[in-house]
Amino acid sequence: MTRVPSRRPRRRRGVSIVEVLIGLVMFTIGLLALLSGSVMAVRTMQTSQGFAVASVAAQNTLDSLKALGWAALTGQSGSYTSRGHAISWNVTGANPRKIVVVVVRHTLPTTKADSFVTYVAQ
Repeated sequence: MTRVPSRRPRRRRGVSIVEVLIGLVMFTIGLLALLSGSVMAVRTMQTSQGFAVASVAAQNTLDSLKALGWAALTGQSGSYTSRGHAISWNVTGANPRKIVVVVVRHTLPTTKADSFVTYVAQ
């Protein structure tokens, strides 16, 4: 009697090195994508925080100048530093008076100047 070879496929035991390498590459790509997204999120949060601080400083300066009254606003100008941001202001015009507040904030890799303008009429 001759024996007929079985047509059943062999059972696999474990995974091949190629499958392990492909899985490792896919995992690394996913991890790098998550890491780059986190870096972008941190950078965006720092930029928005700097803009928020600049906006608050400008609003405080505008409120302080408006509180001086109409007559005291003539020809006012000055500057100060708040939380590392340079703030300067200038009042020009007769009626209405134009108040320009410039806030210089440090962002990576450069600095940005934001101008806030308001008009005060008698």
